[in-house]
Amino acid sequence: MKLPAFLLGASLVANAILLGVFFLPAHPAAPARAPRPASSAAETSADAAARAAAAAKAREASAPIANAALVSAATRLNPEDLAGVVAWLRASGFPPRAVANIISRLVNKRFQERQEELSQPADQPFWRNADPAFNNPKLASERNKLRREQMDLLKQLFGENMMDYYTDSEEARVMLRRQIGDLPPDKLNGVASIEQDYSLMAQELLANSRGGPPAPADLEKLALLEKERRADIAKLLTPDELLDFQMHYGPTSSRMRRELALFKPTEVEYRALFPILDTVEQQFPSNLGTTADTVAARRAAEEKLQGQITAVLGAERYEQFKQSTDPANTQLNRLVARLDLPLAAAAGVAAIRTEVQQRATEIRQNQQLEPAARTAELTALAAEAAGKISQTLGGARGLDAYKEYGGQWLTNLVPRQPAAGKN
Repeated sequence: MKLPAFLLGASLVANAILLGVFFLPAHPAAPARAPRPASSAAETSADAAARAAAAAKAREASAPIANAALVSAATRLNPEDLAGVVAWLRASGFPPRAVANIISRLVNKRFQERQEELSQPADQPFWRNADPAFNNPKLASERNKLRREQMDLLKQLFGENMMDYYTDSEEARVMLRRQIGDLPPDKLNGVASIEQDYSLMAQELLANSRGGPPAPADLEKLALLEKERRADIAKLLTPDELLDFQMHYGPTSSRMRRELALFKPTEVEYRALFPILDTVEQQFPSNLGTTADTVAARRAAEEKLQGQITAVLGAERYEQFKQSTDPANTQLNRLVARLDLPLAAAAGVAAIRTEVQQRATEIRQNQQLEPAARTAELTALAAEAAGKISQTLGGARGLDAYKEYGGQWLTNLVPRQPAAGKN
C-alpha cells in the first residue's frame, strides 16, 4: 500500500533512539565528563597522565552498570510480542515518534521474508530486463494483501490514536495541517484509515492492467471507488472540514498546485477557483487514468467554466490563468520559469507571436507584392519580432533559448531561397 504523503514522510524518519536500542555497542560510550578546568602553564605531563588514568578507571567502573541497563532494555524488546514492546516503550518514556519508528521497523522485519518471496528473483540474468511487477497480476494482488495485513497489524498495535504518533511536536503538527488541513485528531485517524483502504482497493484494480491503460470496465470501477471514497470522507467531516481537507489534499488540489505554479494564485484566488475546478475533477478524475475520449470530454467541460473563472479572477488575471493552464503554452511557460521571469513574459511572447503571424499572413496573401518585396517585408517583420521577444525575455540569452525551444516559427517567417543552380 502506498501511504498518504503525511504518513509516508513520518514512517521513513530514522530516529537516534531506534539505533541506540537495536544496535547495542559491545562497549558503551563513556558517561559525559564534567567541564574540564582551564589548563595552567604549571601543569606537568604527570598531572595529565594521572587525570587520564582516573577517567579510564571511572569508565571501567561504570561499564557494568551501563551494560546491565542496555541488556535489561533489550530483553524487554521481544519482536514476537509487539504489543508488549509498545507497552514497554510507552512505560519507559520513549517519545511517540520513537515508538512509531521502532514498531514500524519491527513490523517491516516480520513481513520481510514474505515480501522478498513476492519480489524479483535474485538470480535474474543480467542480460534480461526484470519483468515489471505489474506484469504479474497475481503477484501484485498478493503484495496488496500483504500490505493490507501489515497495515491492519499497525492499526491494532497503535489503536485509534495511531496518527498521534506522527504529530508529537509542534513542527510535525504544522506540517500536517499544511498537507491536509486543520482536522481534529479523532477525524484525522478516520480519514487516514479511509485513504489507506481505498488506496489498496484501487491498486488491486490497477494490477489487472499490467502497466498499460486500465480497461474501460476497470476505469468505471475506479471512478466508482473515487465517488465512494469522497462519500465516506464526507460522512466523517462537517461541510467546512470537508472543503478545507479537499483544498489541502486530493487530486484537485494536487493538480491545481502543479498547473498553477507559474500563475501563483493568492489564497483568495485559490479558494475561489477550487470549487469550480473540482466539479470537472469529479466528472473526470485525473488520478484514475485517462483515454482520448475522456481527455476531450474534460477539455470541453473546462471550456464551459471559463466564464465563471473570468468572473472570480477578472480579465487581466484570467489571461494569465489561461497562459498557465493551456497545454499549448507548456514549453514556453517552462522556458520562462528557467529564465526566472514572471508569467507575464510568457503571455507577452504569446501575444507577439499571434500578432506577428497574423501580419505575416497578410503579407503572404498580398498579391500586389513582388516576390522580392514580399521576402523583404517578411524579413523585416522577423527582425522586428526577434527584437520584441528579446526585450521581453531579458536579452539575447532569452531569445536564443526561445528559438531553440518553441520559437522555430521565427525562422520560418522568411521563405527559404532556392539553392544556386536549382529551379
